[in-house]
Amino acid sequence: MTKAALDLDILAFKASAVGEVRYIEAELPNGSFDTFENRTALKKYCKIVDVDYKQCVIEEQQFPEDWGTIVHTAKAMVKSWVQGARCDSYIGYVGLEDSFRNDLPLPEKYKGNREGVLKPVYVDDLKHWFLEQSWGIEATENLESDDWISIEQHAGWMKYKKTGDQNDLVCGVTTDKDHNSIFGLSYNPDKMEVPKIIHGLGELYCNKRGTAWKMEGWGTKWLIAQHLLGDSVDNLHPTRLAGKMFGPVKTDKLLSQCETRRDSWFALADTYKEWFGDNFTYQTWDGKEVNTDWLGVLELYFKCFRMKRWVGDDLQIKDVLEEHGYEI
Repeated sequence: MTKAALDLDILAFKASAVGEVRYIEAELPNGSFDTFENRTALKKYCKIVDVDYKQCVIEEQQFPEDWGTIVHTAKAMVKSWVQGARCDSYIGYVGLEDSFRNDLPLPEKYKGNREGVLKPVYVDDLKHWFLEQSWGIEATENLESDDWISIEQHAGWMKYKKTGDQNDLVCGVTTDKDHNSIFGLSYNPDKMEVPKIIHGLGELYCNKRGTAWKMEGWGTKWLIAQHLLGDSVDNLHPTRLAGKMFGPVKTDKLLSQCETRRDSWFALADTYKEWFGDNFTYQTWDGKEVNTDWLGVLELYFKCFRMKRWVGDDLQIKDVLEEHGYEI
């Protein structure tokens, strides 16, 4: 029986937000009050009536559905995710505490851009409800839910490689793009019709959406691409630290020439060596000065982007590069 490992952090957010009504109340500079769908609508109104938007006092308002409806929605989403993953049983992980990544000497606080952002009213209550269920598991060992899903999926993949029995696979179920580099059976409810086995070098896809270029991918190439693109969701910006402009198009141009994992890791290492050199100093988000080199910076972001494969997994980027013959 194939088991699913669900990302209940994302599911809690989605289920608690889906029926929640949000709007803003604004006090205008003349003392009058009005209600708007969002800040964008208020800005448009201010332009029309020639009012300074920055002088408006804004208050967020949110009205959720009742708790019973929220739980009903969550149950339906769990069922939909498990059925979409073609699984017979499931567990799910919930993260309540910070992870080891919050202790890393990053130039910008890990997920710090989320501070002050309004959360759905019932998201934390729903997480605790999940933990009351027989299939809800709290993320421990100073790891995130993402890491635990990766651990489950990797263990299933390693067992499957020995037995060849598809029932030994564990399907990681999440909409988080970080998961696209984890080997094994994976299912993204937002983008896949059926689960997909991820392994090997993988591929990248660079396409224009509206006026912006976006990149997606899977496998080792996607993990490497993340070190170049950064991640605005988790507040990880290596190019900002380097003072470089390096987006999806340049990443695609660099990595599309790489036909092996060796070539891809070499391309990443050479790029970081060019960006940061042998002597690089920066200030952490909490005011500490760090002196390091290109390898130190690469190791810092490697710890952020690479999900753990097992408890105690402490793979170093230096080991990865040396394994492929790169001279440090």
